[in-house]
Amino acid sequence: EGIDFGAADGVPVRLIVLFVMPKGPSALYLQALAGFSALVGNTYHLQHLCGCVTPEEVISYVEATGIRIREQLALKDVMLPTIHTITPEHSIKEAVVCLCQLHLESLPIVDSEGALLGEITGTQLVKMGLAGYLSLLGNASVLNSPDLFENFLRLHGDGKVGTLMSKRPLTIPIEASLFEAGLRLVNSNATQAFVVKGKTLAGILKMDDFVKRLILGKGL
Repeated sequence: EGIDFGAADGVPVRLIVLFVMPKGPSALYLQALAGFSALVGNTYHLQHLCGCVTPEEVISYVEATGIRIREQLALKDVMLPTIHTITPEHSIKEAVVCLCQLHLESLPIVDSEGALLGEITGTQLVKMGLAGYLSLLGNASVLNSPDLFENFLRLHGDGKVGTLMSKRPLTIPIEASLFEAGLRLVNSNATQAFVVKGKTLAGILKMDDFVKRLILGKGL
C-alpha cells in the first residue's frame, strides 16, 4: 500500500533504493544512480518492480530490463566536442557574430596549436558595450535605442579578441572522474567548463548535459 515517507506530493512511497558506497569519490555511484534513475523513470518498469514480493523477483526483473551499469563511463562520454573556437587575432565583431549565431554563452580562445588561452563571454561583451552608457542609466530613451550596440560595434568591433578575453576560464582535465568534474562545476557555480588534455582544448562539459546523462539517465 505504500508508506508515508514525507514526499512533497504526498504520494505514498512504494520503492526505496539504498546505495552503499565508499567514503571517497566514486564515479561508479553516479553511474549506478543514473542506471536506476533510467529504470524507475519508466512507468512500466516501476509498476512491475512494485509488484515484486521477493528479492529474487526484483533481481530477475532488473536483469531482464537490459539496463547495465557502465563502470567505464568517462568524462569524454559526457562532454561535447568543441563546436567553435577563435584565436586572439579574431575581431570582437567576429566573436559577437559567433556567439549570436551559435547561441553560445562563451567562446574558447585557442592558439594555432589548439592550446586553450582563454574565453570571451557574452557577459563581457555586454559590460563593454554598456560601459560608456552607465551615466545614462536613468535615460530610458537612450538605453532603448537600437543604436546602442551598433555604436559599440562601430567603436570596438575591429578590436582584437585577445584584448578582452578572460585568461582564466574554468577547466577540467580529461583524466578527471565524473564525480570530480561534477563537483568542480558545482563548487564553481558554473554552467559549463572547458575539458583539456594537457593544454589542448578537448571539449566542453555543460551542467545540463551532465545532469541529463548522469542523474536523469538520458542516453545511457
